[in-house]
Amino acid sequence: ENSSMAWALFYQIVNIGGFIGPLVAVYMRQLSWDYVFYACAAIISLNFLLLLMYKEPGKEERLARQARVKSGELKQEALWKDAWQELKKPLVVNYMLVFAAFWFLFFSLFDVLPIHISEWVDTSVIVNDLFGDGGTDNGIAIFFLGMNDEGTRIMPEGMLNLNAGMIMIFCFLVGAVAAKVRVTTAMLVGCLLSVVAIALVGAFNTAWMVFIAIATFSLGEMMISPKKNEFMGNIAPEGKKAMYLGFVMLPQGIGWGLEGYFGPKLYEWYASKEVFSREFLVENGMSTTDVAAIPHGEAFTRAVEFSGQTAESLTQYLYQLHNVGMAWYIISAIGMISAVGIYIYGKWLLRLKEQNAI
Repeated sequence: ENSSMAWALFYQIVNIGGFIGPLVAVYMRQLSWDYVFYACAAIISLNFLLLLMYKEPGKEERLARQARVKSGELKQEALWKDAWQELKKPLVVNYMLVFAAFWFLFFSLFDVLPIHISEWVDTSVIVNDLFGDGGTDNGIAIFFLGMNDEGTRIMPEGMLNLNAGMIMIFCFLVGAVAAKVRVTTAMLVGCLLSVVAIALVGAFNTAWMVFIAIATFSLGEMMISPKKNEFMGNIAPEGKKAMYLGFVMLPQGIGWGLEGYFGPKLYEWYASKEVFSREFLVENGMSTTDVAAIPHGEAFTRAVEFSGQTAESLTQYLYQLHNVGMAWYIISAIGMISAVGIYIYGKWLLRLKEQNAI
């Protein structure tokens, strides 16, 4: 129970930075993209000050052990050999296979959803519902909701920041609830919530439904993400917790690596407004040579000018014409593979526990 709460609090604190960072980025990128990177470099540099105040726990014991190993008094196997022996265990291998698919789904929210919101979701609806027609000029609201400088719409970073905001406020409460169930059960529920959230993104392009989808995903993330660390820490042999916590990153790296390539590709194939706009221009009489000459990122603007429609009506036309949600349904299906895997993995662990095999 304490372990569950501890990891939830850790994850909650991490997301304080995760909440503030995008808000700074929203403001900076509206000035110039250069400023985003300068601000990131400055914030990261603050860690140098913290390093001066940090005292590494157990440093004396570690140095004493290294001295004994060096003198030959104590024998220690090469770290990579030790790690490989642990990594080959079915408990660890199956964990990596099960969770790689979840991380594909997880990172699609942050890598692909921003462009989806930018192209297909009219976030001015939320602003008008909250502040009335015309938006707001309240600087505090504009900053903390991640709005554009005019206060008329929420930027994609602002929409996604609901995720970090919810985790920053509620993660310890979710951790307290999750502590009352088996770790694999909590992770299964979290994965299923994330799958539902991604499917909602595919099914609807209304701003409030995307808001609900992000909130649902955030609840799922609070169930599964801190628990993965707790789980690996609990199954690690004595003295190898750090190694096993390092293993947590392997399926994350596999999933993110695959998503980093295939996530944007899926979006390009099924949901890219840029691609759809170029097809629209060709179908409505513009020559392929002229379409090819349009700079990347400007095809939709040219399509609006060419058609005489408003940006809103053309967006809705293209959305209805194409199955934009298919990219998200595929990503959701990949996440569902992980959910099934977690269920089977949990049942397998339960049998091993009943046999006193773990």
